[in-house]
Amino acid sequence: EFGPRPEDVIVFGADFNVGKSKSVYGVMRSEFAGSVLHIYHEHNAGDTYALANYLQQTYPDQIATGRLICYPDATGNRDYTTSTETDHDILRNAGVRVVVERSNPSPFETISHANNMFHQGRIKVNPATCRELCECLEHWGYDENYKPRKGGKNDLSNIGDAFRYLAWNALPRPGSGTSATRRWR
Repeated sequence: EFGPRPEDVIVFGADFNVGKSKSVYGVMRSEFAGSVLHIYHEHNAGDTYALANYLQQTYPDQIATGRLICYPDATGNRDYTTSTETDHDILRNAGVRVVVERSNPSPFETISHANNMFHQGRIKVNPATCRELCECLEHWGYDENYKPRKGGKNDLSNIGDAFRYLAWNALPRPGSGTSATRRWR
């Protein structure tokens, strides 16, 4: 079961870019492997205001009850979409709970973590509703300096970044001493 139930906490990762603000949505399910992240939806918004509007229209019950949690790009707290609000401010003002670290974790660590979670059966992606994410997971590669490729006509980095922020924060990391369930409360 990929989609959210009415009582679910919905978690999503977001990467902010003008014209390509990508977000990836999931819910946690208890399965034999423990907590499993079921990714059921992806979205592209023109900017953060459009994303906030989309969230308010799509998830009003979760917003009203504090059950919509965003794990965004950490730079969204510094880069101003307008002269007065950061990307994080826009989401918070829309009623979204924003959980973010001071800086983004390294791509190498987050991709390794996500690969480990896939290997353990702790991430599942709905290919029917997350086509761009599936393409990213199959084709996004590294450059000669072992950094994820960015730019170009078929840039998969925006959806990839949204996914890796979500996986990094929603699922427990070795040695972190925190479980994803505790971090939600």
